[in-house]
Order: sequence, then structure tokens, then C-alpha cells
Amino acid sequence: VTAGSGTSTISATGSSTLVRGGTYVASGTLTYSNGGAASGKAVTVSATSPAGGTALLGSTTTGTGGSWTYSVPAAAFTTAGTWTITASVTASVPWPATLGTVVLTVADPGGDTTIIIIIIATNSGDHLDGNEIGNIIRGLLGNDVLNGLGGNDSLFGDAGSDTLNGGAGNDKLTGGPGKDKLNGQAGNDTIDANDHKPGDIVNCGPGKDTARVNKGDKVKGCEKVIIKK
Repeated sequence: VTAGSGTSTISATGSSTLVRGGTYVASGTLTYSNGGAASGKAVTVSATSPAGGTALLGSTTTGTGGSWTYSVPAAAFTTAGTWTITASVTASVPWPATLGTVVLTVADPGGDTTIIIIIIATNSGDHLDGNEIGNIIRGLLGNDVLNGLGGNDSLFGDAGSDTLNGGAGNDKLTGGPGKDKLNGQAGNDTIDANDHKPGDIVNCGPGKDTARVNKGDKVKGCEKVIIKK
């Protein structure tokens, strides 16, 4: 990920089902090329009951340096039900910097693991790359280039004339205001030009793809095309 000028804030979140007496490990890593330490790096881990919305009492979060352990005592489970554990790690990185991997992993005692990467650009004209895991990438302002690479990605160009490349996997590409280039590439992709104006270029690529476009958009290689009214 290459950040633009200013300060970029990036975050990753993950969740898993909490079970009685379990210990959960959330690990997040963040590196960038000038070797400095990321400022404002923090982890937040919490557990709530979907039914009552109440947090479990007596839980603790420990650890530093990119790995944290969240523990809940068995006595905290006073009623029957299912709780959801949610963890997030955030950091602010000054420009210029080339960001490395931002990953949050939430693992439960049964060995199940949830990994999700969320990359949000905060500057104008960002170049953001995912990896082989399913990513969520938002361009926000400016003319951005978003590359999902491997995995089932969700790319959002938002404002500006953006270029979205899904890469491998079954991706979801969503444009926004501006003349966007939306390239599904390999996989069964879903593409939405999303601005109700002509001028976007949609190239679905291999796979069974669906594109929602506007009258006047250029469309190529899509199995199903829906023209918005």
C-alpha cells in the first residue's frame, strides 16, 4: 500500500463467536518502508451479547508489540446465549511511507480463525493494494488505484475518477462519482458503476460476471449487464 500525502489511518477488524471460558488471541502487524514506528497504534477487543447488548464482566486484554490476548473468565457467563467477540487494531502513519501488511487475526479455542483486512484511504490519489486474503478497500476522495489481488475482495472507489482492479477471486467492485475504470479480472465478479452518469469503463474479464451500469458507459466481457434507469 502506498499512502498519499498527509497522514493515513488504516484499520483492521475481525470477529468470532465467543465460548465459555475461552481465551482469544488477536494479532495485528503494521510495517512501512522508512522503518519508523507507527503512531497511535492501539488494539480494542470487546465481547457483547447480541440479544442484550451487554458486555462480559471481568475480561482482560494484555500484550504489546502486535499481539494481544483477550481472556474471559468462565464466571462471566451468567446466562445462556451467544456472545460475539470483536477486535480491531488501528494506526496512523505519516507520509511518505509505503505500508506493509495490516492484518488482524481472531482465533478461538476450537481453532477457527477469522481474518479480514480493511484498508481505508484518507488522502487524495492513493494507490492501495490488497493481498491473497479477501480485502475491503475504500478509496474515498481523489483519483485512486485500488488493487484487490487475490481473495474475494470488496473495492469501493468513492469520489474521483478511480481505477479498481479486482484481481483473482469473486470480487465486488463499486464505483462512485467520477469516470471510473472497473476491471473485474478473474473470478465471478459483481460490478456497480454506482453514479447514474455516463463515462465509466467496465471490463468484467473471465468468469460469470454481473455489471450494473449507466446508459453511456463502456462495457466489455460481462455475462450479464443491467442498465440502470
